[in-house]
Amino acid sequence: MDTSTFSGRVEKLLMTPITMSPSGSERTPSDDSWGDAAGTPEPSASATMRQNQATLDAGELFGDGEEERTVVVSAAYELRPRFTGRNGALATLQDKFVKSCELRQLAYCVVLGDSGMGKTRLVSEFCNAARAAQPTTVLIAGSADEGSTPYAAVISALNDRFGILPIDNNEEIRDKILAGVAEVVQPARVPEVAHLLAHLMRVPFADSPIITPLIESPQRLESRTFMALRRFLSAESERHPVVFMIENLDLCGVETINLMQYLAAGAQNQRLMLLSTATPSLFERYPLFGQGDVTPHRLELGPLTPGEAEELFRELCRPLDHVPERIVAHVRTLIDSPRSVHELVRLLLESGCIIRTGGGRSWRIDGVKAATMPLPRSYEELLASRLAAMDDTERRTLQIASVVGETCWFDAIVSVDRSAQTDTTDPDGPTLAQIAASGDHSRLATTAAIAKLIEHEWLVEIRDSALPGERELKFAYPTLWSLVYRGVEPQRKRGYHATVAEWLELHPDGRGPASQEEVARHLELAGEPREAALRYRRAAEAARAQFANERAIRLFDRALACIGNSDIAARIHLWHDLGSIYELIGDFEAALGAFERMLRLSWVVASKTKAAVAFNKMGRVWRRKGDLKLAVEYLERGLELFRAAGDGRGIASSLDDLGRAMHMLGRYDEAYQKITEGLARRGKGGDKRSIAASLSNLGTVQQERGQFEAAFNCHREALEMRRAAGDRWGQVASQNNLAALAFETDDYALARSGWQSALSEAE
Repeated sequence: MDTSTFSGRVEKLLMTPITMSPSGSERTPSDDSWGDAAGTPEPSASATMRQNQATLDAGELFGDGEEERTVVVSAAYELRPRFTGRNGALATLQDKFVKSCELRQLAYCVVLGDSGMGKTRLVSEFCNAARAAQPTTVLIAGSADEGSTPYAAVISALNDRFGILPIDNNEEIRDKILAGVAEVVQPARVPEVAHLLAHLMRVPFADSPIITPLIESPQRLESRTFMALRRFLSAESERHPVVFMIENLDLCGVETINLMQYLAAGAQNQRLMLLSTATPSLFERYPLFGQGDVTPHRLELGPLTPGEAEELFRELCRPLDHVPERIVAHVRTLIDSPRSVHELVRLLLESGCIIRTGGGRSWRIDGVKAATMPLPRSYEELLASRLAAMDDTERRTLQIASVVGETCWFDAIVSVDRSAQTDTTDPDGPTLAQIAASGDHSRLATTAAIAKLIEHEWLVEIRDSALPGERELKFAYPTLWSLVYRGVEPQRKRGYHATVAEWLELHPDGRGPASQEEVARHLELAGEPREAALRYRRAAEAARAQFANERAIRLFDRALACIGNSDIAARIHLWHDLGSIYELIGDFEAALGAFERMLRLSWVVASKTKAAVAFNKMGRVWRRKGDLKLAVEYLERGLELFRAAGDGRGIASSLDDLGRAMHMLGRYDEAYQKITEGLARRGKGGDKRSIAASLSNLGTVQQERGQFEAAFNCHREALEMRRAAGDRWGQVASQNNLAALAFETDDYALARSGWQSALSEAE
């Protein structure tokens, strides 16, 4: 047998589900009897592998993954009505667009409405009408999701404009951006605009002569990027009318809000329509939105009138010759949003009240059900009724998907399903022979269930998966996800969350900071707080290393909440980390509170070293608050405990901190003595960052003593050590110290360049 063929089949085998009987013996879909009689000796490992290979050779038992992507949607089930009920709003958008084209002036509109009010359908209908009226209209559209990264909606819009595909590599993407910009922008401007747009889209040109000089000035780079997009849209509008649309603007970050305001302010004389959709929460989240140079026209979509609701319902039920008046009356009195009307029709189809015949082309009413079936009175009741009428396999698949999250992945669903269905006492899972014999039943069942769920518009498929190689799905609406998730039985839910956490962590980037936070969330919901705390802490440490301080604080807080009272040592470390971040951002009261808790816990476990660290930390905070007497008192207490514990590094650190406090008190000779003693204790082989910090402090003291050459040598050596250690924050401090020294010695040019360099790095 060809080894490549065998390895390929083993790969398929690993993707195949296993169904076990309650007793642990294997069971095939077609045969309840299995294998050898009880008492048959276990075959050797080599014999087992030969048996498995023979089993795999017996036939194509395992799918290759392609079938799971084939979604057959019944055209008969599709609910795609003609546009009804929002004609006034549509006419308003069309009028704004026509005036923009005729008068060459900006049209700036935001369509507002609660979820389910038909915002997406309205703007879709408008875009079709705009292209019908002006066939050359260029539509550039993007959409935001909950938790989107900065500029995600704008990036998706530009991907659409330049024809960028998920399979394109970075070189291909840059080529497409260059080609797209060259279509509309004057040749001399093409490199600048293309490079800036590529930077915005997270695919920068290497060593770009446009971007590189701006990297050290983030504000200038952002403004140049905004300018490039405006220049591109302006050039595009010179050739054709342009509609630049962002859906779900309320889910965008402040950077996208600022960009939209910037575009509006500089495009008032162009054939450009800036169009957004949002819920009313947009103005709660961003109260100043729309108060710039140009105010957007607010087009608010309220509830449907009874007549509009009936019109939409009858449009959806066009295949019916007659609609019972009982149901029509229900629609007129209780249904007030387009989405609820759709859900009602889906319920009527799925419950058998409406029966499809002739391959789905003809519909008829089951009179008995139409007269007797309960008609839900709210949107949530509609969804609950649809869930109750659903096939068991589809419902279980949907519930598993809800536990994975509002966004989920096919293999995660399969993983949970297999774990829940597999019953084996072997900690290493079923044998390869058992897996081979089980066939591909449950994977195919999951594939079929997801196809149905997509067809019935519970789930939608995402083109650009956030996890490479994974098929990504998403609940069609957040309300669908929350309702399904709430309905999962608590104990089952915990088991599902535990399996999802394992699946995520085994993914190639599962140990990355973003994944670790998600793994922690699932472990917390699985009832495994200690493991969750460990992952939250990993994610928090990564955030702190990237200076994402607010996110780090949130994650450390989650870790503390998870760890509870079960691990004092872990709580001590977490309070230490939290206090350090609070001190860094200047929240001194919060920092003192964190270090006080660290001190209290250190007393409980009689740890001199950790208590000394807490005293030192509080001493540093009091020093920064300006209470130098109290700072010295705390630092001396910390030094005393470090000496009692025989902690050499702690002693050196305390001496250095005391030296800094005495320097601030003007006691320069004492400061010099303390810092010098601390340096001597650290020695040449000590921690480079700590030695650099001591050298920096010593240089500052020497400067105050008038020993400028000695001070320069200390600061220069500290800077070199910090560069070698990759200590960016420390480099900024050393650059600032050298600039201050240059200023004091009247070398103003050197001082200015040093401060500018330090400022750029700090920003």
